This record gives sequence, structure tokens and C-alpha cells, in this order.
Amino acid sequence: MVISDPSFTTNFIASDSLILPGDSLELTISFSPDTIGIFTGELAIVTNGGNEQISLSGKGIPPIAIELDPLYEPIYISPWGGDFGYYLRLRNNTEDIQNFDLWIDILLPDSTVYGPVLLREDVNLEAFSSISRLMIQEIPGGAPVGNYVEMGHIGDYVTQIILDESEILFTKVDYDCGSSGSPVYNWELSGWEQPKSLSGKQLSIPTEFTLYGAYPNPFNPTTTLRFDLPLAERVNLSVYDISGRLVATLIDGFRNAGSHEVTFDGSALVSGIYVYRLTAGEFTQSGKMVLMK
Repeated sequence: MVISDPSFTTNFIASDSLILPGDSLELTISFSPDTIGIFTGELAIVTNGGNEQISLSGKGIPPIAIELDPLYEPIYISPWGGDFGYYLRLRNNTEDIQNFDLWIDILLPDSTVYGPVLLREDVNLEAFSSISRLMIQEIPGGAPVGNYVEMGHIGDYVTQIILDESEILFTKVDYDCGSSGSPVYNWELSGWEQPKSLSGKQLSIPTEFTLYGAYPNPFNPTTTLRFDLPLAERVNLSVYDISGRLVATLIDGFRNAGSHEVTFDGSALVSGIYVYRLTAGEFTQSGKMVLMK
């Protein structure tokens, strides 16, 4: 194998280049210029197989790569809104530090683009290293019914030069798809940064699952339920009356690691004892609260 320009290199080793009949050999060709300009590379392959045609195929490897990997598919969002989770993975395929912008936007059913819902400029990624983050995308109840595309890009946000991109498909439906919960009102995308306190100091992540008692208890008509997650999980927090009938689903979706709270409003309920139950992954815990009007 001969390459015409020294700016192009390959991992080809002549002693390992024996290709058996019907077999193939995968090679990587790298381009590392030391000056600005236009380069043309010519790859010549010499074989002892006579004049038979050699089949070649290949694809470019971006210096940095992005992948949006959903936790489950297909993704359906209920009429009142909801959320879904995915892993955002970035990878530096080079031996140099790479600096780039990351942005994520959403293609709406009418082909317009909403966002970016996330923009991180001047991200640095060390040589041959990677980043993986669990992202939670919320979809508001007011979003129109139809098919959506969540699109992740890396490159230069100002000039819109894209080095690599990845996407996830999801659908907002106009019927109950079995994931009821409280209405969602925004397009928040979380997961890139750990939550910050008001002082700007990093908040500690809980070390275990915990469901705290309702406060106040007894209550009229509202009370607060708090819980801790040591890691991101799909969470269901529901309230039942004393006979076991479901009266409210407060949360049904993915939540990041950290401390969370939600307000329960019993204005439409009669006085009595109610049971709240938290399920997060394999963890389940319940508590009782008294509505006293």
C-alpha cells in the first residue's frame, strides 16, 4: 500500500496484510496536516492477485463524535406532556484535545426547529477520551400532536458548522398511552450539569433512596412530599385513599440523582387518611398522611 502525501498515514502493516480468499482487512487512514491548504491524497493498493477487481468501501471517522442513545424505544408522549431519558455520549477520536460547541434542538411536526434546548460552548475533550451524561427531556402538554426529532450537534454553533450529529425520534399522541402524571409546562432538558445551590456550591448527591414524611401532616389542603435518589431512575409517586383507590399520580417519569419535592393538593378530596407510595427502580416505600378539613 502506498499513500502519496505524508499528511496521510495508515495503520497498515505489510507483515499482517495477508487477506485470505473471501476475507477482508479493515484499515484506518488518518489526515494530520501541519499547514493550512488543500491536500489531495491518492491511495494505491498493490496485490499479487493478478488483474482481478478489488472491492473497496469505507467511511469517514469524525474527530469528535456524538451519540444520543434512548433508554427505551419507541417513545410516546401523552397529551398532557411527559419526559423521556437518553444517554448523551461524546467521544474524541484523536490524539489532540478537541474544543467544540454542543447544542441540542428539536424538529417540530411542522418542520420548524425549536431551541436550542441545550447549548454548551467551548467544550474541551481530552485525547481519546469520552463523556457520558444521562439526559432527561421534558415535553410540555401544549406541544402539538405529531412526530418530533431531538437533534444533537457538535461543531461551531455561531457558524453552524457541524462535525457530527445524532438524533432521537419521539411522538406526542392525542390518546392515553399509559404514562399519566402531572401536566408538564416546559421544554426543560436536564442532565448536563449537577444542580447548584443558591450560593453556587455543588450540592451533594444522596447516597441512598429515601422517602420523607409528608409535611405538614395533618394538612389542609396542601402538603409537600420529598424524596432522595442516589442515581437517575424512573420514578412513580402516587396517592391512594384508604380503600386503595388511586386518587393522584404526582410523578411518573425519569428524575436525575438528587433531592426532589412535589406538592400534593387535596382540595378536591374529602377528609381522611391517604397513602403515598414512591417507586424508583427496585425501591418502593409508602407513608400515610391525614387530610383534615
